[in-house]
Amino acid sequence: MPKKKVCLYDSTNLPLTVKGIRVELYDASTKAFIDGDNSKDLSPGATPATWGVTLTFPSGTTPVDIYVSDPKYTYPGNTMRHLNGDLGDDVFMDLMALPSGPVGQPPAPSSPSSGEVREINQWVEIHGGWEEEERQAVRNLIFNYAQILPFEFIANTSGEFRAVLSNWETALKRLGFQTESLKKNQQKAQSMGAGQ
Repeated sequence: MPKKKVCLYDSTNLPLTVKGIRVELYDASTKAFIDGDNSKDLSPGATPATWGVTLTFPSGTTPVDIYVSDPKYTYPGNTMRHLNGDLGDDVFMDLMALPSGPVGQPPAPSSPSSGEVREINQWVEIHGGWEEEERQAVRNLIFNYAQILPFEFIANTSGEFRAVLSNWETALKRLGFQTESLKKNQQKAQSMGAGQ
């Protein structure tokens, strides 16, 4: 099984010199945990710096996903999906940073009640204190969270994957976005699927 560096950069393509960002590798279809580590300096003293993690990728034809969580809630929600893990190249990720909180006109607007894409986009846009790049990072987190949320309800979902979901959910709540509407949509979709 090949080891690869997952090198982390900020949105301007400069090395993201932040310790402790959690980067995890999963089977793309089952979300089974493969490997994970916290970001660090991968080339101490070297110029240019290389920051990120070294992960063991599976051999063969298994597509893999990379999910990023962060105990400081700055970079959760960043992903790379359906990668060919059998190739020998390193992986380079630009991470988008979330705003530090639900800034804007107090009190912060309430979360969208329906969880529909249009309402979510409107909710993000009315936060006047967020920069455009921060809005993109918030959308990224919301929609990536919605994509992986169905796996929360699968019995064999790993503890690591549930920890990613929990980290992302906490980050959303810190931004003033309540996840109940997304969870209701997911439960509704599951019950409709079970009835067929």
